[in-house]
Amino acid sequence: MWDHADHYAGMDGRAIGFVSLALGATEALAPDLAQKGLGLPRSAELAGIFRVLGIRELLHGFGLLTSNEDRRSEQAAICARVAGDALDTAILAWFATRTRRPWRFALIASLVGAIGLIDVVQAGRLQR
Repeated sequence: MWDHADHYAGMDGRAIGFVSLALGATEALAPDLAQKGLGLPRSAELAGIFRVLGIRELLHGFGLLTSNEDRRSEQAAICARVAGDALDTAILAWFATRTRRPWRFALIASLVGAIGLIDVVQAGRLQR
């Protein structure tokens, strides 16, 4: 029998995968844009951090998009994203001490938090 919850959970996983690809491409290919958006000073060190985060995000996206109908594979991919969200939160806390635009930073950090919440909810759905 066709399970509606599984079908919609899979659609959510693919959508999250596409979000990961977009975020990862931005961080990896345009770290200066990410630094500017967060109000951070431009530096090679920060650009390197963003590139590494972008590559990690791209891998999460590919993992979600290639999990297809395999629930275990999708669970592993979304749980890896949740772990990445924890890392992002720690790095954002460090960036918060360096921002020159606190309001813009707060807006972007809240969006990152919302994406993290979506990931946690999706992980919970897949655990059922």
